[in-house]
Amino acid sequence: VAGSGKSSLISGSVAKRDGVVVVDQGAIKGSRRSNPATYTGLLEPIRKVFAKVNAVKPALFSANSEGACEVCNGAGVIYTDLGVSSVCEECNGRRFQAAVLDYRLEGKNIAEVLDLPVAEALEFFGVGEARTPAALTILRRLSDVGLGYLRLGQPLTALSGGERQRLK
Repeated sequence: VAGSGKSSLISGSVAKRDGVVVVDQGAIKGSRRSNPATYTGLLEPIRKVFAKVNAVKPALFSANSEGACEVCNGAGVIYTDLGVSSVCEECNGRRFQAAVLDYRLEGKNIAEVLDLPVAEALEFFGVGEARTPAALTILRRLSDVGLGYLRLGQPLTALSGGERQRLK
């Protein structure tokens, strides 16, 4: 029943218990560049394993930092004054400089990894030199809430309300 105090009850008593995570219906915060990997913190362990395997700095594997395409500034698209967007011709929407895309982890570059669905990323980060326990923890949570089909680098703006709430 609307207005009966359900939310007040949860936030006033249940939410304060150990191990309880409360997800409200407020909007998730993020920019046009935000995606499931950045929002959940998954990108950090991914950047670190890429850097370790390739003996370079983790900042290269961030589309908001040193590795970003210089034409679109890592957005993957170019926005006009009229708000119209087109795929960046320099990086073809991959968001990274060509030199960064030469670095590989188990045969995949950073753009290819960010294009993986959660279910495939679970397999990818579970074995070999790509094995990353910190990434697996986050990926399992995403899978547990039914987001196994979601691509890691999919823009948050492309998610439905239900997907955003489960991501949150």
